[in-house]
Amino acid sequence: MQGSKWVHHVHASQLLQRRESSNSSTFSQVDLDRCYLRIPLRWWVAGIIELMAFITLFGAGMTVKFFPLFFRIDYKFTPLEVCVLGFAYPFCISVMVELCRRLSKHLGRLFAVSLFHFLGTVCLWVLCYIRPLVLVLPLYLLRGALMNARGPIIRAIIMDLVPSDLRGRWNSIQSMSGFAWSGSAALGGYLADYAGDYRFTFVVTASIYSAAFVVSLPLFFIYPAEHKAPAAARETSLQSVAPVTDSPAIARREESAGGTDLPRVAQS
Repeated sequence: MQGSKWVHHVHASQLLQRRESSNSSTFSQVDLDRCYLRIPLRWWVAGIIELMAFITLFGAGMTVKFFPLFFRIDYKFTPLEVCVLGFAYPFCISVMVELCRRLSKHLGRLFAVSLFHFLGTVCLWVLCYIRPLVLVLPLYLLRGALMNARGPIIRAIIMDLVPSDLRGRWNSIQSMSGFAWSGSAALGGYLADYAGDYRFTFVVTASIYSAAFVVSLPLFFIYPAEHKAPAAARETSLQSVAPVTDSPAIARREESAGGTDLPRVAQS
């Protein structure tokens, strides 16, 4: 008897969690549970977003670690100048995060994320071929800000798609992103040594960014309509979003310092 009561209690708790998740979600549960090829729409959208993030992260790992060396070797930056550049980089990201958040309210979250990804990819393509430092520096900062500013919006979308009782499992899927980032960094170093120019790895990364953008295009056909969530739910969603970072290792340190059970979406 007690065993059956315990099972009933667990089942009721799961139903309550799903109900709370549906109340805070900006998507209609009817839309999310609609099946395509026997798979609910929520998993199609979340899967495509994760695939796009994985591909983007794989390309990012090939260049992010080597930008300081790029400026040191190609433009003879001093260690102090590299540190100043590293200080300006997260500042630009924080400004762009706020801009992306405001833009997503007017254009929609999917359009804002795709627009920032597209513009960031364009900046990297231009960075591959342009030489004057007065143009390279703004493009470098703008590229990083645009690509990383998408992170909080993507995580908010994932929060609305994945039920709260399944976020732990979803987080385990995202653990593969760290391996992609580290592995691609080794590949980027090999390609830079082989070509003798870091810009060659920039071209490869820009191509991978472009492929990730193409992968995300089906979202424009299946992405469910969004509705305004309650104010309390929106506040909780924003508080659950962790800072964006280029490195999965930094994200793990932030999580251990006190984060959320939401999966981290790795950025470039």
